Amino acid sequence: MAGDWIPAQTDLARRREVLLISEATGESRHETVGRLVDFWGWASHETTDGKLRGFNVATLGAALSLPESFFSAMMDVDWLRATRTGMVITNWDRWLSNSAKARLGNTLRQQIYREKRNKSVAPPVATKARPEKRREEKSIKDPPIKPPTGADADGLRRIGGELLRLWNATPGLRPARSLGEKRSKALHARVGGDVNWWGSVPEAIKRAAESSFCRGNNDRNWIANLDWFLRPGTLTGLLEGKYDDRAERPQQQQTFVDPSQFDLRGDGR
Repeated sequence: MAGDWIPAQTDLARRREVLLISEATGESRHETVGRLVDFWGWASHETTDGKLRGFNVATLGAALSLPESFFSAMMDVDWLRATRTGMVITNWDRWLSNSAKARLGNTLRQQIYREKRNKSVAPPVATKARPEKRREEKSIKDPPIKPPTGADADGLRRIGGELLRLWNATPGLRPARSLGEKRSKALHARVGGDVNWWGSVPEAIKRAAESSFCRGNNDRNWIANLDWFLRPGTLTGLLEGKYDDRAERPQQQQTFVDPSQFDLRGDGR
């Protein structure tokens, strides 16, 4: 159908899952991305809910002329799951459903509209301020890296930059390239909702890096990322030890008793 499309992240070829699929199939990451786009495009015509009923790894390979190892590798990174009724594409509602496409399309239109509106607004006319006025503006322009109530845009950008630096300087966590609109909104909500949030960030990031679970030692090989860190309750959970490694309980030494050592008949023999 003309006009059909599927969304794709700009860093898809560098995603950890793509690299793992590429390694498992022996193909380059760019070939892997091409196969993924081909599969997702085909699936968007076959299902409306992400469920490929009646299919398995073998029948998918035959339908798309792709090796079974490709779909097995997708299952290993949890991008595809097998059920009793068929295969299921994970995160379908987030990326490939009609509602997801409408949501992403609306976001794109809003970005284009804002860019056009900003270009059409004339720049303000510069006026020479009195010395006392300049001193006042300087004090507002250079706030400390703290989350004051109702932090202004400059202060929030400073906090965001420092958060990115701390996060990316900590080994073991998934690096973040930028904040973006979604993360900036989440950061504003955390900073504006708790005056102690920003001061606890360094300790929380340190606890995340020390957690085996956050470093990928879990059943999904999930690694802590900045989106997860900015969710409500994540910082509190880290500080309260929710993600700390659990010490293994020492195995109790078993004692075996020989029944012949006891007089069970009561006659002393």
